Amino acid sequence: MFPIMFKIRREASGIAISASFAPISRYLKQCTELGVRRIVPVICERSVSLPDSDSINGRWTELMFEACKQSGNAFVPETCGSIRFPDAVNDSRKRCGACFFGSVSGCAEQEMPGTCRDIAWFIGPEGGFTEAEEKLMRVSGFHGLHFGNWVLRVETAAVCGTAILMDRFAGR
Repeated sequence: MFPIMFKIRREASGIAISASFAPISRYLKQCTELGVRRIVPVICERSVSLPDSDSINGRWTELMFEACKQSGNAFVPETCGSIRFPDAVNDSRKRCGACFFGSVSGCAEQEMPGTCRDIAWFIGPEGGFTEAEEKLMRVSGFHGLHFGNWVLRVETAAVCGTAILMDRFAGR
């Protein structure tokens, strides 16, 4: 499994969200309905498989189009090929005013940004991020986002985090 970067854009706000690649069909439609605008597969140390271009250009597009029609979202998410984890972190730092990652523990109380035009959201692969990956995100200024006492499945964390961040940062 591997993370995927999602780019959400709503009016003046945008959220770049990275979530692990579980069977993406389990959460791609829901995240698209919430406003996901860009999906970039990211290769982590614990990545198991990568999507082929036929999946990205075929089934993903079909699912996203269905979700846009259902939700009234006029923007079908952009997709592209896989990138390495450090490159995704650097890209997010350059493009986004705030970056978040799914963390099962060790979330220090950090001041949350008030408003941001673009936000990154990374969710680890099955088995979570490695210590080195989590350290890279923390030293890069990412905020840990924790949902409670339990470890969530990738698809649950992707949708939950997307909804929370859209509610917090997207224009109404």
